Amino acid sequence: MTYRGHDASKKLLECLLRDAHDVQNRLQSIKPLNLSEREETSFKLADKCCLCQKHFTASDKKAAHHDHNFWKIYWCDSHEL
Repeated sequence: MTYRGHDASKKLLECLLRDAHDVQNRLQSIKPLNLSEREETSFKLADKCCLCQKHFTASDKKAAHHDHNFWKIYWCDSHEL
């Protein structure tokens, strides 16, 4: 969004506060990812990242790559970012 006007700084702060509120609401509504038994087994057995195709090492933390809007769609195992 581009806004030019005498109250541009006020509009910027309003947008930032609205966005901060939206982020806070999303963070407060985080639910655990409920994997099916098959997905859980796949996650435990995965030995490489589905995104970069590199093998997991002992120091890697594995993450379930999923949809952040619906919290239901599990895609694959990836490195935790």
